[in-house]
Amino acid sequence: MKKLLFLFLMMCLLSCSNNDDIQDIQTVQNTADLEPDRIWVSLAEWPNNVGFNNGPLEYKFTYENGNLKKMSGQLVEAYPGTLLFIKDYYWDLSYIGNKITLKNYTDKKINELIYTIENGRPLKAEMYNDLDELVFTKEYTYEPNKIKVYINQADIRETYITYYFDSNKNLIKSEKLEKISGIDQKLTITNYSDFDTAKNPYKKLYLLNDTFYEKSLSANNYRKAEGTTELLNSSHPFPSGTFMYSQTYIYDANGQIFLHHPF
Repeated sequence: MKKLLFLFLMMCLLSCSNNDDIQDIQTVQNTADLEPDRIWVSLAEWPNNVGFNNGPLEYKFTYENGNLKKMSGQLVEAYPGTLLFIKDYYWDLSYIGNKITLKNYTDKKINELIYTIENGRPLKAEMYNDLDELVFTKEYTYEPNKIKVYINQADIRETYITYYFDSNKNLIKSEKLEKISGIDQKLTITNYSDFDTAKNPYKKLYLLNDTFYEKSLSANNYRKAEGTTELLNSSHPFPSGTFMYSQTYIYDANGQIFLHHPF
């Protein structure tokens, strides 16, 4: 009887030890991602789109217990074709259960973006304006080497995005279909290439905006994106055509990307 009790206690101890090891591994995996404290706008955005390559405009980030807590700075489209960087625009993030809530403060208005998370990945996002009205929802589904995002805006606009990945877990292609009142309007196909071997600094920033989400998806960093835009409805106001963006990074002695000056 004593031998059986001894064996039972040993098994319990081994089980507890194994669980602790698993928890430690998970903690390392969750906290090992980079935590940049600031990123120059000209490095975060495609330089073809942003005319700020020589100015000290930057996003700033703070963290707590391995989680992103705040981002300041926002790039917005003031009117078609013109981008404006707002330094005092910021998001606060809070974590409760499987919900992550982002509150945006600007012009004395508060907007909320609420994510439902499962296994460290977003399942759903809901955006509310300062009047507590639902602006849009996003739904995420996951398949082998593929992520699908469905966006439903309150003004009857819909967007379907599919992201494709290679065996190295890098994003290689996206297809974006935009609809209005159920009618196909525009199809954008983008191919991503010229990946480096540096660690991706956007892994903890994926909830903040669409650009950061797209950049966060890969294990490494793509430096080229090219594709086509096809109009599917003759009344659509935007022209068809091709596009190409290229990004030049500078790397430190460890092969990691410099995110701000001085280099």
